[in-house]
Amino acid sequence: MRGHLPGDAEPIPATVSSEAQSVKSDIKVSDPGKGLLTAFRERKMDCPICGRNFISDSIKGGTLIAEDFDLDLRPRFKNADITLYKVIQCPHCGYSNHEKFFNEISSGEVGLIKSRMIEGMEGKINRFADRTYENTYPMYRSALSFSMIGGINVSKRAYIALYCAWLIRGWREDMEKAGETVKNSFVMGLDTERKLMKFALNNFKVARGTELFPICGMEMAVFDYLLAALFYLNGETEDARRYLDNAKKAGDCPANVQKKMNELTPLIRKKLE
Repeated sequence: MRGHLPGDAEPIPATVSSEAQSVKSDIKVSDPGKGLLTAFRERKMDCPICGRNFISDSIKGGTLIAEDFDLDLRPRFKNADITLYKVIQCPHCGYSNHEKFFNEISSGEVGLIKSRMIEGMEGKINRFADRTYENTYPMYRSALSFSMIGGINVSKRAYIALYCAWLIRGWREDMEKAGETVKNSFVMGLDTERKLMKFALNNFKVARGTELFPICGMEMAVFDYLLAALFYLNGETEDARRYLDNAKKAGDCPANVQKKMNELTPLIRKKLE
């Protein structure tokens, strides 16, 4: 597997408190019948790489409703960070992917992934009740590494990198809420998030000209809005304006995205004044 990945940052220094190194999400999933345990449902998975089956989880439909979204469409749920539950890893061979793409791979991609696997590699954490920011981040890194194999759509690696950036953001927010100081150079710092966001932007931009819609499940209005938001957050305001205009012309835009369009429009206008 690849050694260096976009977003790689320095390890958490030893000077950071042990509590900061073991931060978990707000949800006390160890309490039976409370928190998110009632939202989890077992599901049987078949690994497309090694062919073995395993038990994972899914979120029951309707149990989580986003209260708001960040400018780049990261969903915000009350007492939950959904990014903790979007990556799946086979405990037998270690193959990892976003749940959206876990089984959406061709036979050719299966062969390419197998050729890049380390002998004896295996996954560790599958069940949602065991998820923390620390043990979920390596699964996203693994998924991103697999997505960078030639022949896999660039949009998929962009999508995984974006989710990885969202996980980093949630991790940092969780630590800061607990009173910890998070330096930019830490794994969960701004430097890591920004590298991942820039990588996602660059690959989504390539996908816009080479792939057909829907791209990663997004139609043109949503996709172009997301590009506009990523350009804006990366300081590329002219490109942000251009893609925002495209999104507005595309029509058929979900209400949550339309709301974010209305928020982004004055921000871009102010930057261009």
